[in-house]
Amino acid sequence: MSWFNGFGVTLIVVVLVVALVLWAVVTYNNLVSLRLRVSNGWSQIDVLLKQRTDLNRGAIRKHEKTQ
Repeated sequence: MSWFNGFGVTLIVVVLVVALVLWAVVTYNNLVSLRLRVSNGWSQIDVLLKQRTDLNRGAIRKHEKTQ
């Protein structure tokens, strides 16, 4: 049964290494996902600000034409 003790320890170490690698992969994927969500949020803000600027320019031109 001494071979089983060595096998058991090896199995536990392998399982822990696999669990650690899986945790690292999942954590990395979550961080990348969050980075993309933040980037998308800033892009949406940029679009809204550009639309607002365009609307303001249009309103100013319209106002200048009426005077």
